[in-house]
Amino acid sequence: MMEGGGYTNYRFEFDMIMPAQGKGISGWIVQAKDPDNFLLLQLQSSDSEYNSPEHKTKPNTLRIVPRLNGQHFVEDPVTLSLDIRKGEKYHIKTECVNNNVSIWVNGQKIASYKSKFSGGWMGFRVSGAVDQGIFSNICLKKL
Repeated sequence: MMEGGGYTNYRFEFDMIMPAQGKGISGWIVQAKDPDNFLLLQLQSSDSEYNSPEHKTKPNTLRIVPRLNGQHFVEDPVTLSLDIRKGEKYHIKTECVNNNVSIWVNGQKIASYKSKFSGGWMGFRVSGAVDQGIFSNICLKKL
């Protein structure tokens, strides 16, 4: 979504809907240095039946997945206090300041994470039948 080396400090906001017929997982990427080094953030809806123990999937969670040198390292999922459901719209805000990443859903802060990265590009992850999302009202602001 950006040219050059990306930003070090930015806010990435968007509205997201997980398709009602989908698996209930949708993701976005921040702090991408290249295809092998980035931070993947994935929401899994409360009504998702997708089960992949090796990826630590769990309904109504945020998964934080750093990709370092081409290898994914799945952190333990963060349980959400708000109910995320397929077919409903949510406003996502992610702030990346140096190596600190904070994530909000509908104005509620759901997680903070100390990343191995300190800047880079951002975008969306859409991967076959599992990772699906409809994204709108996309905003990028340098902090």
